[in-house]
Amino acid sequence: MTHVVTASVTGSGKITSNTGGIDCGSACSATLPANTVLQLTATPAAGQVLQSWGGACATASGNSCSVTVIQATTVFATFAPQPTSSFALTVAVTGNGKVSSQPAGIDCGSSCSATYAAATQVVLTAAPAQGQVLQAWGGACAGTSAACTVTMSEARNVTAAFAAAPAQGMAWGSATLLESSNDFNVADSNTFADANVLSAIDGAGNALVLWEQSDGTPDGSTRKVFSRRYTAGQGWAAAVVVPGLTSSSASEDLVTGRLLLDAAGNAVWIRENFQTRRYNPGTGWSATPFTPANGGGGKLTDAKLDTDGHVHIVGIGNDDVLYSRLPASSNQWPAFVDVSQSTLTTRAAQLALGSQGSLIVVWQERNPGDSNDSMKATRYAGGAWQTPVRLEELLTDVRDASPRIASDAAGNALVAWQQGSSLYVARYDGAANTWGTPTEIDAGQVSDNLAVRIAIAMANDGRAVIGWNASFALKAASYTPSSGFSAPAMVNSYSAGHSLGIDQDGRAVVTYRSPDQWPNPSSGILNLYARELPWGGAWSAATLLETGAGDVKANVNCAANPAGQAVCVWAQDDLANSTVRNSLQSNIRR
Repeated sequence: MTHVVTASVTGSGKITSNTGGIDCGSACSATLPANTVLQLTATPAAGQVLQSWGGACATASGNSCSVTVIQATTVFATFAPQPTSSFALTVAVTGNGKVSSQPAGIDCGSSCSATYAAATQVVLTAAPAQGQVLQAWGGACAGTSAACTVTMSEARNVTAAFAAAPAQGMAWGSATLLESSNDFNVADSNTFADANVLSAIDGAGNALVLWEQSDGTPDGSTRKVFSRRYTAGQGWAAAVVVPGLTSSSASEDLVTGRLLLDAAGNAVWIRENFQTRRYNPGTGWSATPFTPANGGGGKLTDAKLDTDGHVHIVGIGNDDVLYSRLPASSNQWPAFVDVSQSTLTTRAAQLALGSQGSLIVVWQERNPGDSNDSMKATRYAGGAWQTPVRLEELLTDVRDASPRIASDAAGNALVAWQQGSSLYVARYDGAANTWGTPTEIDAGQVSDNLAVRIAIAMANDGRAVIGWNASFALKAASYTPSSGFSAPAMVNSYSAGHSLGIDQDGRAVVTYRSPDQWPNPSSGILNLYARELPWGGAWSAATLLETGAGDVKANVNCAANPAGQAVCVWAQDDLANSTVRNSLQSNIRR
């Protein structure tokens, strides 16, 4: 007895048998004796793979199938193109701008196509030319965000359209006098703008400021703390006194620490000694402050307010880096936690908010066995603090009070610090939970004899700008996730302190004190200026923020929100070359 065996092929390949009767392609059937054990082999053509067997071989795996012929039998083999191990990504640009990639390969402008391994996630970043904006992504990207992530599961095409930027809607206004105690100076004793005057601004452009001054009651030497609230569209409300704070000591700063403002206009003020007060726009300042139970002798170094209204603080106490979190609406701090896990001296702790409730804290820590400091970091995630890590392995000293940190919406962060005569920046990758190798910026150009003032601001999409002093000069560098740091740019050839912000379109704003006509000033008076950096462009000409005759004091305090609105507050002498009387001034960018 015999039976017919029939083979069928889909795609490019063939089926052969050990009996020689089937070679399909060409010979696709054979008549065989009953009970013959038939060995079939599927052989793909070049560039093809066996996708599946069918019929009597439906349960077979691999390229071989064994069939016992007991009846008429049909066998199928399906071949398909071999999966590509890499795919091409092609970018087309219209308008004036370029698109770069991370991993490298695309720099369009000039190089607009690259090949990437399958499953690679390629981050494309659009950089408009000066006076241009990204109008829209197309193809495998969509929207108007500066960055787009493409997963290479097939060949991809992306377009980026740039167009002329609309007229900039925000501008600085005129300086406004905020206080009326004409016989008494605004306190201005602090050099680094973190005392005597504080400011905060919310996402809608409403602002709150604090300052210290005497009003003559009970006498002219008794200083009090005052606040004023700015409401967008309405202006400044009347000044109010913060209850329970007075001093007659010239060596005591009343206004220190951080002022934080939420979207509803509620504020939290944490002084340098961790003393905390709450503010409600309807009821004013709380009469009774509160402090963490175990914070005695410690010093606040940074504070942040998250989107849920929780307040996060770090400070230094007994050479430990201390952290606590104040729940929204609560008036009781939990006990501090030591996140440094070290017995060595720590300094200058700074805090950044990550994604999904995570936190990053960085600080300086004394090296064991020498007098130099190193940079350390830890992260809070999953309900626990991770083991601290060292960010650099350099032999030079991290300068006191230099570190600054900022983060984006995805939990990535940049930390900058001065070490030796250079500025260094390290990036934390939120997805990989790793720190990158520090990048040296402005190598050898930062004075090793002076502690450099550093400012850093980061947009939600990861673009950032860093500003620092190199001797007298104010310099800055931009950061793009796909291509790293730009070359340092000279912002102004002289700066005595500066503040920095960046909006979600990547436009940076810097404020700084400087004499006019530097390096040949007409007088020794310091004025307050601002400059702006459109993303991908150059720093603008300086804008004078005040027109007063006298010197702008060192305690300029500025705050900016992601929309680009900002508030600056400062004390300024009323007369040129005279410190007999100064006043509190403010300017709003909106």
